[in-house]
Amino acid sequence: MNRAEKAALQLQAVSVLRMLKETRTYDELAEVTGLPAGDLNRYVNGHVLPSTERAREVVDGVGREALARELEERLRVDEEGYVDNSSPPPRPARSSSSARTWC
Repeated sequence: MNRAEKAALQLQAVSVLRMLKETRTYDELAEVTGLPAGDLNRYVNGHVLPSTERAREVVDGVGREALARELEERLRVDEEGYVDNSSPPPRPARSSSSARTWC
């Protein structure tokens, strides 16, 4: 694998993690990926890139399955079979310990 291919793989892994992070905490993302939350934070925020080995694990292991689930959750089809893109789907509810009450 040449340098350009390695960089593309690393950036693809970061893209997968960023997409998954949109609906998860770092602790939840750590459970899904098996990677430490601190490392995930650095990848998602662009401070470092994952190693090529770790990037391959994310893209091949977690990435494919998680992306498929994420797409299923985000895509909504109306009764006629058309994709409904009129508004974003509701975000999943967080646990009561992290919920905030606004007055």
